This record gives sequence, structure tokens and C-alpha cells, in this order.
Amino acid sequence: MTEVSGRLRERQGTTRGGMSRFKSENTLSFLPSQPCPSNLEEPFVTTWNLNGTRHIVLICNGGTCAKAGADDVTLALRKELSERGLDPEVHTARTRCLGRCEDACSVSVQPENVWYGRVDEDVVRKIVTEHLESGRPVGSHVTFRHLNGVMEQVGGHQPGEPKPGGEARV
Repeated sequence: MTEVSGRLRERQGTTRGGMSRFKSENTLSFLPSQPCPSNLEEPFVTTWNLNGTRHIVLICNGGTCAKAGADDVTLALRKELSERGLDPEVHTARTRCLGRCEDACSVSVQPENVWYGRVDEDVVRKIVTEHLESGRPVGSHVTFRHLNGVMEQVGGHQPGEPKPGGEARV
């Protein structure tokens, strides 16, 4: 065993949601319960070329969203994008908590800054076909939108807690 692969094995860990990862600033993302590769000779971190990307979809994988099915949402989203040939145009990223636990599972579509709540596999298909392909946000699940230069709550859990240092806009 090389020194690098030995260090990788030492840093390998598992999150509470069963996701394998490294315990360092260089985190790897794998499918649920898939072990980290132990035969890597160098640390493995993917850097995607985002040129030509039209949308970035952030999928909350915080504790509450994980319990609400964030893994299934992530996999369904990536599968739908792949089947429709949208991988080059839409980048997906799992995040930690997005701070909208009452709206779990939360998804945010950028650059439009449209936030969705109560997302499941059926809603994912609508987000892909209506929003990402046709440019029309799925109104029934939109919780926040960027309107008039600021975020405006249009659905989801009301009213939400004010951010520290200021009152929430209503």
C-alpha cells in the first residue's frame, strides 16, 4: 500500500446518511452507501468545466432533507437530466443544509434563484420538463423567487424565522 492510499483509508468515513466521504477539506461525493475507492494513488477530486452550463441545481442534503428523501431526489434528478441529454447544460450539486427545513426536501435552481419545497421524485420530473427545459418554474412547489432585486417568499412554510441581524421581509 502506498503512503497516499494509506492516508486516504485513514481519512475515509461515513456520514450519518450512509454517504461515504473523506474527513478533510477535500470531500468526495459518492452514491449512498458506496465505499470510497481505496486504490487511489492520489486524492480524487473532480473539477467540472462549467462553460456552457445554463443552470446549477442545488439539492439540500442536510439532516431534515436527507430524512425527507434527498438521496432519492438527487438520483432522480440526475437520471432525468441524463435521459433527456441535459447533463452538459445543467450542473447538480448536493449541499449541506439550505436552511428551509420546514420545506424539506429543498432544491434551488440558479441563476434564476428559484427555490422549491416539498420536492420528491414526481416534482423532480416537473422541474426538469417545465423549468429547466421550458423556462417555466413549477409554481405549485416554488417557495422563494428573486423578485424586484430581493428574495420574496411565495409559498412553503410561512413565515420563516428572521435571519440574525435583521427582520425577514414579509
